[in-house]
Amino acid sequence: MNNHLLKYCLFYILLFLCYQSFADKQAKIDSLQEQLKVSKDTLKIEILNTLCVEYLFVSPSKSLEYCLQALELLKEIPDKRRKAKILNNIGRAYIYSGNHEKSIEYFKKSLAIDKEIGFKEGISISYNNIGGVYSHIGKYSEAIEYYQKALLLNEEVNNIQGEAFCYNNIGVMYFYWEKYEEALEYYQKSLKIKLDIADRAGIANSYNNIGEVYYKLSEYNKAIDFYEKSIEIAKSIDDNNKLATALNFIGEIYQTWGKDEKALEYFNKSLNIHEKIEDKRGIAITNVSIGNAYKKNKKYNQAIKYYNISLEISKEIVFIQTILDNYINLSEAYSLIGNYKKSLDYYKQYAFLKDSVYNEKKHKQITEIQTKYETEKKEKEIELLTKDKALYQAEIKKQKILMFSFIFGFIIIFIFSVLLYKQFSQKKKANILLSEQNAEINKQKEEILTQTDNIVQQAYLLEQVNIELEKLSIVASETDNAVIIMDKKGNVEWINEGFTRLYGYNYNQLIDKKGSNIIDISSNSKIKEVLNDCITKKHTTTYQTCALSKTGYKIWSQTTLTPILDNNKNVTKLVAIDTDITKIKKAEEEIRMQRDEITDSILYAKRIQSAVLPPEELVAKNLSDYFILFKPRDIVSGDFYWMKKVDNYLIITVADCTGHGVPGAFMSMLGIALLNDIVRYKEITTASQALNELRNQLKAALRQSGKEGEAEDGIDMALCVIDFENMKMQFAGAMNPLYIIRNEKFTELKADKMPIGIYHTEKESFTNHNIDIQNGDIFYLFSDGFIDQFGGIENKRYTSKQFKNLLREIHNKPMPEQKAILHETLTNWMGNEEQIDDITVIGLKI
Repeated sequence: MNNHLLKYCLFYILLFLCYQSFADKQAKIDSLQEQLKVSKDTLKIEILNTLCVEYLFVSPSKSLEYCLQALELLKEIPDKRRKAKILNNIGRAYIYSGNHEKSIEYFKKSLAIDKEIGFKEGISISYNNIGGVYSHIGKYSEAIEYYQKALLLNEEVNNIQGEAFCYNNIGVMYFYWEKYEEALEYYQKSLKIKLDIADRAGIANSYNNIGEVYYKLSEYNKAIDFYEKSIEIAKSIDDNNKLATALNFIGEIYQTWGKDEKALEYFNKSLNIHEKIEDKRGIAITNVSIGNAYKKNKKYNQAIKYYNISLEISKEIVFIQTILDNYINLSEAYSLIGNYKKSLDYYKQYAFLKDSVYNEKKHKQITEIQTKYETEKKEKEIELLTKDKALYQAEIKKQKILMFSFIFGFIIIFIFSVLLYKQFSQKKKANILLSEQNAEINKQKEEILTQTDNIVQQAYLLEQVNIELEKLSIVASETDNAVIIMDKKGNVEWINEGFTRLYGYNYNQLIDKKGSNIIDISSNSKIKEVLNDCITKKHTTTYQTCALSKTGYKIWSQTTLTPILDNNKNVTKLVAIDTDITKIKKAEEEIRMQRDEITDSILYAKRIQSAVLPPEELVAKNLSDYFILFKPRDIVSGDFYWMKKVDNYLIITVADCTGHGVPGAFMSMLGIALLNDIVRYKEITTASQALNELRNQLKAALRQSGKEGEAEDGIDMALCVIDFENMKMQFAGAMNPLYIIRNEKFTELKADKMPIGIYHTEKESFTNHNIDIQNGDIFYLFSDGFIDQFGGIENKRYTSKQFKNLLREIHNKPMPEQKAILHETLTNWMGNEEQIDDITVIGLKI
């Protein structure tokens, strides 16, 4: 109770300090505005630029206003470095205003100036800023390209602050790709540098990012610790953006814990701050959180209201992540209130957008599916509009001839009618005929007038068609893709300028050098089959080809071959669009080579790790009836098992180190080395003392002192010391228990809830359990990999309850058969899911 009271007191004290800091910031702004009134030239420009930065998080529109004033004054002063700096701040102001296109435009202007004057630090900042915008709008391949440029440049000039910024940005990319372990690694690299240089704003940002990773990993207490650290720093430096972000994250955790009122309290605090500083991105994120809270409490209409607010803002600032969140949340909300049509509509938009964004993340594709679709669509429209234009022209010509024929006939009939009228009295029958002809003439006159109106209307439509054709012509000529139009047999009729830019050949050179048919031109060995398939099945076909340009440069292209059909579904034309994927192919080859090298190294490491595990003959010599199920998640393992015979004692342990793969393997090698030292040289044979000594040596080896920010790596372990002569056994456990089955009775020896390594609430000593053993007793030592594995129909954890029930069912079977059943059960449970952790289970029978 006292701890809760203390936390609330600290919260309101920090809140007061935050308001005091805001007052100090306002006083600084007021002072700058007073100086601005009496300043001139470069001093005035510098004050305007400072005001731009001060207002950046408070009011982006005001920040932009001051930057533009400074830029206007710089027209009279030739200071390129200062101009680049102001252009960069304008780009930042546009980010917080939600105008990403303008933001990139000004960042690139700043980049061009810094390149001209050779200012590498400025170049790096612009690279990072441009990458940030591309990441924000879901263009991840462009984003990572700019982040890598920035990181290389910072390493070149030894700009450690810039390196920290790049590490953070690359961590964000891994977070978006849901690779949380890698994201955490890069965030911690960034944090280490920020702590070294005392970058408080950067530290607050890193704490928020690390907290978000722990939130995704369901380690909520760790997440809250980092968010609270971020809040404390954000309030001390008056950084409302980071304060609001951390408050929203804490709200998410309270919602996960089912404390909905507390969650809404934090969400609303966050939203108020975001709205106050006009942070549209933060407003969009927080509205999603509030919508989720209402949806969880079955207030679906309220939830839909907040999702729509967020969706509108997200579309305005092109914030891909929250657009995706809102689409899927709206789909779920409308489904829950029975509006399945809207639910399906939003799900389709979610699925399409997610596919376009995450295919780019996963495969690093440069051209998007939607762009290809639009290009093919425009090409078809060009073909159809060309046909329509010819038909319109023929129809107009025909109607002009008809109109003049009718007019000429009308004149002749009119003259003839006058003559008939003069002879009316003499030719009564002719007069009757004339009346009938006049009626016919009137009818024809009406038809002529109607056709004249149609001709005028069709002339207008033709003019509109010509305008559209002109636009499509611009698209065909300006696109970087190579476009080829062929007849239905594959004979080339036209190529665009993009083809010439890509391959170096114009139309005449292509025909002279390669031939006139796509089969002669293409370097793809299966082009005949591709062409026949496209024509026969009448559908779009995609294939890849490696070809040489006119200058001998090797170009990889991806071709979309589309048939153009007439009204009878017959192929009349073929359109091929080539996209340059050379960079992707080179990157794929480089990645493949690097992967092979890394895999070879890890396979060699596996040989080393296997060599230090107990050999089969040692295990068989000391145990007569046993099984060992050992399944590393990756090639090498963070789990290990260990055995040593000392006098009449047999020491057996199963351990689970922090991490898996290579990092886990390093920890396992360290654990085995320390255990050998403890048992072989120090001759410690008491289970709890062995764990205590291992904890002390591991802390010393990893230099763990309990300071903030240092790694909290450790080992979970179950360790048994068996005295076969006196039929006694000792057990000590760090997080991992021991299961015993004796005469059909199941017993669990609990482990201490602390790992081997640094821990915030560790006890002085591990607990030593002493038990008598009997012939027929069965013991199970294991890591948590089997229990935590996801699978089944609902894709959930296997759980310790199921694991215990399985052991009860199979404990009477021979040990090799038990191992086979465990392996089969695990395989069936996983299905198509990936193994998430290393798995070790040892069973032994006395």
